Amino acid sequence: MSSPPTFSGKENMSGPCTVCEKPGHGVHYGAWTCDSCKCFFARSSRRGSENLVCHINSKCDLSGREPRMICKYCRFQKCLKVGMKLYTAHRYAPFPLDNQVRRSITPNDMVSQSPSPSSSVQSSETMGIDDVPLTEPFDISKLIDQLEINNIVDSYREGCCFTADKIKNVEVKEFEVLASQNAEITRVKAWTDYAKEYETDIKALIPYIDDLQDSFDSLDKAILLRGCAFQIYFLRRIRALNPYGLLLSDGRVIKMNELQLLYGAPLVMEMLQVVDRILQMEFTDEDIAMFIPVVYYDKTNLVDLKLRNQENLSTTSVKFRKLFVKHSEARCADERVFAELVKLRPALHKLKAKHQQCLEFLKPYRWAFPETSLFAEVYGLDPKVV
Repeated sequence: MSSPPTFSGKENMSGPCTVCEKPGHGVHYGAWTCDSCKCFFARSSRRGSENLVCHINSKCDLSGREPRMICKYCRFQKCLKVGMKLYTAHRYAPFPLDNQVRRSITPNDMVSQSPSPSSSVQSSETMGIDDVPLTEPFDISKLIDQLEINNIVDSYREGCCFTADKIKNVEVKEFEVLASQNAEITRVKAWTDYAKEYETDIKALIPYIDDLQDSFDSLDKAILLRGCAFQIYFLRRIRALNPYGLLLSDGRVIKMNELQLLYGAPLVMEMLQVVDRILQMEFTDEDIAMFIPVVYYDKTNLVDLKLRNQENLSTTSVKFRKLFVKHSEARCADERVFAELVKLRPALHKLKAKHQQCLEFLKPYRWAFPETSLFAEVYGLDPKVV
């Protein structure tokens, strides 16, 4: 029997991560690791490892477990043991991307940029000691902003299964729909299985949300998430959705006909159109990581929801919009990147509304989901308490 194919057809030939033994992606900070352990080590090093505590015996077994379920103390100690060292915290330096055109400096450039001998003499004679230009003062706020950007990006890459690197190593399996003579019952059964993917995504998203530096407590953060849960779920899967179907975090693929059974053909077509727009713009995983907070703090998501700390929403929203712009500038991206993503917000709102309409048929079947279903709670299947 042949081995299962990978989603991209590319095999991993370089061995497992030396920290968690999941498939490795490259040499990071001096050791062969996966992207998840790379991001975890960078973030933990910058924040300081003093607060990491093992609640067992400091000898937790890390092999084969999901990274987000591993003891953070033992994971960090294993990173150090395999030789990982954080050389610099300024990862996303303001240099052009590899696919941008770079012009080499020529001898003529050096001549044109160098002052003439006469001008040098003149400037040295006329410039007094008080006129000597000082080095530009160090702006600590820029470093703080860059560190926050790095933390957001690292947290996203660690918790998202569908980054450009991770999706290459996913082993594809089939998503099975249990057919019934009643089409509606078949659809409900499919949703009870598919809802587990939503719950997995919400649990993986919580550390990322907690890492966002704001003044909201856990209750307000949960309310904000309810307002945009599907939009974020969708953005995290732009590389996982194509005309063939939808790739799930466990490697199963929901084929197009089954996806249309779940969502309905019109909504699926609109989702594919938005995915196509995003991919054509060539947005990176880092762009999506920085755009999600813009969506998360968007007050227009809270039509039927009320925050306890409502007055801070506008300032927080402006802060993360500015961070996105700074991120774009740091990677020398076209200034239209932010504008193009902002233009997507109406399309995302439209998808959210149609998705909520799609879930209306599930409310009479709330009994089919677990009583403590996170999916039912976040997506409003539970009856409202008056």
